[in-house]
This record gives sequence, structure tokens and C-alpha cells, in this order.
Amino acid sequence: MVDDDIDVQATMAHTFSGARLSGVTASSTATAMPVCQQQERGIDALVTDLSLPGEAAGQLARVLSAAYPSTKIVYASGIPRHIALSSGLVRSDAPYVEKPVDPRHAGQPPHKPASAVRTAARQLVTGDWVACG
Repeated sequence: MVDDDIDVQATMAHTFSGARLSGVTASSTATAMPVCQQQERGIDALVTDLSLPGEAAGQLARVLSAAYPSTKIVYASGIPRHIALSSGLVRSDAPYVEKPVDPRHAGQPPHKPASAVRTAARQLVTGDWVACG
């Protein structure tokens, strides 16, 4: 799980551990790649923020996919899925979790992060790679 927000990292890590998935966290491409290289069993899936500070959108996914072609990529982003799709940042079949946004700024009810994360965890377990956002 790669996200610059430590609260998101903690929520994802807790939810995935509840789904009996093991994982590690990082906050950027620079910190994620050494962590990935240390994983003896390889990387089954990457859950990553689409827009990490100081990096091009989706950069980590591109770098990790090149190094580990069989790794599944799940995007977790505050960027609405329809914008990510229309901008060409993600493919239409890419698993996508819209992270909750501050309801004071969104003008709509907040997403329930645990529910979205559980959906992503189920996708990782079952291999049912459909968008969830």
C-alpha cells in the first residue's frame, strides 16, 4: 500500500490484515521500490494512490508494473474515477477505490473508507478485478 497519507495507509493495512492479507506500506515511489525489492515472495498486488506528491500521476504503477509484470494494480485515489478514466490515467478495467473526501468540501455524503477497502480486499482475494468506486 503506497499513499502519502499515513491515516490512509493505516486504514488500508488494518483492513487488509482483517482480510488475512499481508502487506507493507510506503509513502512514495522512492520508498516503495526498495520495500518491494525486499519481498522474497514477490509482489502480488499494489494498492497505490494515483497522485503521489511530486510525481506524475500513476508513476509508481508504471514503474512497478515494468519491474513486476504480474503484479495487480489497485488504485486508491481522491481523483474521481470518471476523471481518471477520461484523462487516460487508468484503464477502464483497472480496480479503483475512490478515497473519501472531506464532506465539507465535496457537497455530498462521504464514502465509507472501510467499505471501499473491503471491496478492494475481496478483489485481491478472489481475483475479481472490477472497478469499485
